[in-house]
Amino acid sequence: VFGSAESGQTLTFYIAPGSSYEGPKATKAAWTKAEGARRRGYDALRVETAQWWKEFYGKSSVRLPDPSLAKWYARSIYYHGVFFGNTDIPPGCNSSSVESFAGAIGLESDLAFSQFALLYTNHFAESGGVVSWLARVLPRAEQYARKGLTLHKTNVKYAGGAKYSTLMGYDGTVTAPP
Repeated sequence: VFGSAESGQTLTFYIAPGSSYEGPKATKAAWTKAEGARRRGYDALRVETAQWWKEFYGKSSVRLPDPSLAKWYARSIYYHGVFFGNTDIPPGCNSSSVESFAGAIGLESDLAFSQFALLYTNHFAESGGVVSWLARVLPRAEQYARKGLTLHKTNVKYAGGAKYSTLMGYDGTVTAPP
């Protein structure tokens, strides 16, 4: 937090997420990020963010004659920017809601559909974040294939390859779907 606590004055919050995905000192890492953001200043970050969005939206364009459809398209592209832009961790199932499957990454339909949308609109870097995440958790997925994976009463085991679950934590830990 930076600014004056006096009434009518500006108070700026620098929010930086931390996660055990980043290692055992996630809280310290988050504070370090927030402090770095404060040192850079709000105006510099605002300009950087505005430039990122300008470049993000500038990667593709469509002509949609129906205003309602155009609104939904713009909204969809915005959501994809929020959830896939400048991050190397895919969003959780039903976006980033921790109330929905504890924020686990859902490898079912939504993530695949988002990948297609990102690729079709020239957002290759944003799409690449998901591929990079899959590669980072590959050793765990290979272990699930070799040693076996049990969800509810179903067990699968393979001689090789990799087994990704429908819901996985940011570090590749399998979370049991309801």
